[in-house]
Amino acid sequence: MPQFQLLVRHQTVFAPLNKHKLPIKRQLTKLRPKAQAVIADENATEAQVSQALQAVRDAQTKVDVAKALLVNQADKSALEQAKQNLDTAIQATPNLMNKTPQSIQAYEQAKADARAAVQAGQAVITDLNASPEVAEAAKTRITQAQADLEAAKNNLRDKADKSSLVEALATINQAVSTTNKTPNSIQAYQARLKAQDGVISPAKSKAAQVIADENASREQVEDALRAVQAAQTQVNQAVGLLVNQADKHLLSEAINNSQVEVNKAPTLDDKTPKSVSAYEQAKATAQAALEVAKGVQADPNATQAQVQEAINRLASAKQALEKAKSALQVKGDKAGLRAAYEALNSPISTIGKTPRSIDAFRTQESGYQSELDAAKQAAQSVLADENAIASQVAQALEQVQAIQAKVNAAKTLLVDQADKSALTSERTKLQNEVAKAPDLANKTPQSITTYETTKAQADAALAKALSVQNDLNATPSQVQEAVNQLKASHTALTAAKAGLQTKADKQALIGALNKLNEPIATDGKTPASITAYRNSLTANQSTINQAKAQAQAMIANENASQVQVNEALQAIKSAQVKIDEAKNKLVDQANKQALQASIAEAGPLVEITIRLRVGKPFRLS
Repeated sequence: MPQFQLLVRHQTVFAPLNKHKLPIKRQLTKLRPKAQAVIADENATEAQVSQALQAVRDAQTKVDVAKALLVNQADKSALEQAKQNLDTAIQATPNLMNKTPQSIQAYEQAKADARAAVQAGQAVITDLNASPEVAEAAKTRITQAQADLEAAKNNLRDKADKSSLVEALATINQAVSTTNKTPNSIQAYQARLKAQDGVISPAKSKAAQVIADENASREQVEDALRAVQAAQTQVNQAVGLLVNQADKHLLSEAINNSQVEVNKAPTLDDKTPKSVSAYEQAKATAQAALEVAKGVQADPNATQAQVQEAINRLASAKQALEKAKSALQVKGDKAGLRAAYEALNSPISTIGKTPRSIDAFRTQESGYQSELDAAKQAAQSVLADENAIASQVAQALEQVQAIQAKVNAAKTLLVDQADKSALTSERTKLQNEVAKAPDLANKTPQSITTYETTKAQADAALAKALSVQNDLNATPSQVQEAVNQLKASHTALTAAKAGLQTKADKQALIGALNKLNEPIATDGKTPASITAYRNSLTANQSTINQAKAQAQAMIANENASQVQVNEALQAIKSAQVKIDEAKNKLVDQANKQALQASIAEAGPLVEITIRLRVGKPFRLS
């Protein structure tokens, strides 16, 4: 009867109440036997059932009200860290000697504000009821106060020039925080300082005397500074011995989480002995891991590796305990059968599936329909039978699971229709690109051929994409292949358009080649210069011939680029220089006509002279 089923469902209220140990536990403990008695009583009246049901519902309301009052404590780890950082910054007091009053006042105000922020943050840390927003606001205030304090420290200005010594003394006098350091490292640090006190203390004293002495010389200041720096080296070496205590906040969290898990005691009365034994063993292992972790937590000298090892052990034990809890098996439970039956009854949607896959699914479904109906009927009978035994439940479950496997196999035949939004977008993009026809006038034949071929390939890709778009049975891989082809075609078409080359201007090259081919006359030149000209021409003939061949090839090549034409023109010009150099070696023969005329006129005089020299002497009167 429905009322009894409702009472069974409401019995679950006792488990969370018992777990959380609410004040109304005693009332609920009394209520459970009464409700169970009504459930067990086959002769219970409707009024008795209604009365018991109302009592359960009233108890559930009280539980829900109590549970609603629970609020998680805020995570204050970041606030605590920020406060610790600011505490350290406040303790690191700078040396204010020889600083300007205004900068000192600003620093003191920032320090006061920082202390106020620390106090306010500590109040929030102490307040267990503080909300996450309040904790975040306190952290923000502390962070800002620390930034203001650091800024104020950085803005402290010196009055005069003993700054290096003052700063060195202030540095060595700064208190070294041993907060959160391991005791062993603190002991080593203090022992090193004590051993070097014979160097450190005199250096501090000497520096203080020099700073206080207004008549101290530069040499005295430098000498004191060197002493302080040597002492600072010893202090730094001692500070280097300090070792931070391991960060244990994750260990604390792990301990708390594991302790909570150990404290969650499940009901074992109706569980199998094997699963109970496994749970008890896992719980003992988790308890042992807790004891070890607490020991590490309490050890101030514990290393980070030891902390991490304890965290890992806790995590492993907690996981094993949770797994053991999950593995606790209830005797004679119908939950598995009920869930399997509900899953089997879940409708199978064919919306958005391909027509071909729907047909395949329907065909497969018709083959096991009678078996499906029988499994459902068997499950319904067992679920309705309150006296069904565990073997009957298992048999019905096995039958449901067997047919469920066939249903699942049929469902795998259903295929989602492919998402074609990207295909539509890429088609439109490529169509627009194809529609933009470039001007092919005065372009090289080769680049035009490349463009036309690429455009034809783009048209083919568009046709294939349209076919895939219209195919309701197209698979995602087919759609993606079409998208990839569209993208590749778009890229190639864009590149082909960009690769259209304008025919090169070859007029200058033609003119230069014609000039280079002009004949050079050697008529009227001296034989020696003709020889020199021909030797020079012969020496450069290979370069000249190569330049001519390159120019002729570029003039004949319709696809030659302007760069190639210009390179050929430059080669012709270089060859022209060589020809001009050879041509400049030619020298005109001298004009000897005047010399010959002069020789003809002087002929008789020469003859007379010769005769006078060989004849008898005479005298002209």
